[in-house]
Amino acid sequence: PTLTKLRHPNISMIIGAWFDQKSWIVTEYVEWSNLNFVIHEDVKFMQLSESKKISIMMQVARAVVYLHNRGIIHGNIK
Repeated sequence: PTLTKLRHPNISMIIGAWFDQKSWIVTEYVEWSNLNFVIHEDVKFMQLSESKKISIMMQVARAVVYLHNRGIIHGNIK
C-alpha cells in the first residue's frame, strides 16, 4: 500500500510527499514531541511507572508490526 493509505492509532497519518532536491513528507499534526525526545529528555516520561513505559513501548512495537506486515521497514528505530 502507499504510505498515505496506512491507518494505525500509533502512526501519524501521512498526507502527502514530494521529491525535488530534497524529500518532503507532510504528516498530520501530532500534539506531542517526537518519541526520541519524549523517551530520553521529557521529565514527565521519566517519572512514569515502569508499567506505563512498557505500555508505551508495546504501542510502538504494534505499530512496527503493522508496518512490517505490509512490507514496510522503518529504518531508524533506536
